[in-house]
Amino acid sequence: MSTEPRAEFSCVHSERCGGCTLLDRPLSEQLSSKRAAVVDAFAGYPALQTANVQPVMAASPMLGYRTRAKLVVSDTGAIGLFERGSHAVTDIPQCRVMHPTLLEVVEHVRTHVRSALGALTGLDARLVHEVESARDEARLGVLLTVIGHEKAASKLHELGHMLSQHPRVRGVAVRVQVAGANRLLEGPITPIAGESLVRDQLRSGGPFHYATFGSFVQAHAGQAAAIAGFVGERLTLEHTRVLELFAGSGALALDLSARGFAVCAVETYAPALASAEQAAREQGISTLHCRAGEAEDVVRELAARGERFDAVIVNPPRRGLSSGLRALLPRLHARLVVYVSCDPETLARDLSDLAQRGLRARETQPFDMIPLSAGVETVVVLDPGPAFPIPVLYEDAELLVVDKPPHLPTTPHEAHEVSVLERLQKEHALPELTALHRLDVGTSGVCIFAKQRGAVQRLSERLREGEKHYLALVRGAVNAKGIVRVALREQGKTRPAVSRYTRVSREGSHSLVRVRPEQGRTHQVRKHMAAIRHPLLGDARYGDGPSNRYFEHRHGLDRTFLHASRVLLAAAEGSAPLQLEAPLPADLTAVLDSLRRG
Repeated sequence: MSTEPRAEFSCVHSERCGGCTLLDRPLSEQLSSKRAAVVDAFAGYPALQTANVQPVMAASPMLGYRTRAKLVVSDTGAIGLFERGSHAVTDIPQCRVMHPTLLEVVEHVRTHVRSALGALTGLDARLVHEVESARDEARLGVLLTVIGHEKAASKLHELGHMLSQHPRVRGVAVRVQVAGANRLLEGPITPIAGESLVRDQLRSGGPFHYATFGSFVQAHAGQAAAIAGFVGERLTLEHTRVLELFAGSGALALDLSARGFAVCAVETYAPALASAEQAAREQGISTLHCRAGEAEDVVRELAARGERFDAVIVNPPRRGLSSGLRALLPRLHARLVVYVSCDPETLARDLSDLAQRGLRARETQPFDMIPLSAGVETVVVLDPGPAFPIPVLYEDAELLVVDKPPHLPTTPHEAHEVSVLERLQKEHALPELTALHRLDVGTSGVCIFAKQRGAVQRLSERLREGEKHYLALVRGAVNAKGIVRVALREQGKTRPAVSRYTRVSREGSHSLVRVRPEQGRTHQVRKHMAAIRHPLLGDARYGDGPSNRYFEHRHGLDRTFLHASRVLLAAAEGSAPLQLEAPLPADLTAVLDSLRRG
């Protein structure tokens, strides 16, 4: 049993507050558990088996560090977080991790909250280290956003003006929650008092950037500066041209530009980039260039123009990089890619796909960004190199059977740089290799190829007489088993089609099913399950949009949940039946695990 002291991590709110889940564990155990979260996320991906995950970089301080507080306000005036396992709000006036300046401002809100009971539903308080120039000592202030219902906007404005009188409050804004909003931090923001832009610093002595209401900021200022230092140390004079995606308000981009790198910062939210450009002008930094737009769209345009960058830095939200952006990154021909992630599961998913595209993880460094909680920030350095080999399931004189990775087309496609077929022809020196069937770009699993063109007809017949089985996660609760008989249009004709399914398990309010299509019509499984109002989750074409978005944001599902799990080739003269199987891949297993955790 550990003898490490625990009293320093005690908190009067710990029994009810759902925030600091590791509060009662020694520091060494906390750091070990965070490293284990990254290792476990990587474990199911063959391409990540050699990833060397370093010990977690500890944070200092561990108490009073939090630079942003997103708090819920109850109808009775409690200001805090949801209690463990419920939606009741527990008040946390003595929170141990919130910065003292934030605690002071939130306490000021408590003294006035009764004037807005029922109207105020939340607070977003951000600490800023105010500076006049990069050389000045920082002063501490707070940007405060009051959040509430649209019908109570006038009360929110009154409260906001009242709160702006506190000497630590630099500015106040109102965020009105739109009807049907699922999250506290949804809805337009309107500044109403004080300053809207405040000079903030990533590190002491570094350039300032502008903070504003609702803008992203790392939870721990010291760890944010450590990550900036870590990234900066990996860049050399060879990496003179840098592309940063998801740049936010430009804190890192400005820091790198001040060090002499030419940085192109890309961010969806145009006002954030405008503030970065303003900060650059005011400090005489001429090497920062900003581009507003979706990261995938901007990179596609840059790649089409033949633009090249020495280094690329990505710091996406929790849902990770889109599959389209992952496919485009290699086209920038960067000598170094740095991936900053707040979610080990989506990080592992993305790194595995990037390895298939010739970007391999060289260095993995986790940081304790949110001490006393389960959260971990991870920085991965990737180098260009050979693509990770496509796993072979079976091979003989006539057949090559592989476990097709998702996000790659089976055969050449104009929208994709390379296909599974082209990769296999090159990797196995088989110029006549021919696909016997095709899996959709987003589908993984058993994919069969003939080594010689002369064997295609014979092997295709065995495939037609055999069976294909798919695992799919579908929306809603299906019957234990069923048959779908719906004719499908294919090549301008309506053709008969039958699919049989069996429910494997219930996953929350949804169902994991095994589907056996009796024919091989285009998109047969996807069309048939949609026809009985149980579309596949993640299916952008035939599925349910809101469900797909929820599963992407909440469970990291970035493709159709469809896997070719088993294929039976029928017996032929001189050969026995051949059963081929591929296990459910790690990205889909992670979705199920996330769904089961709730």
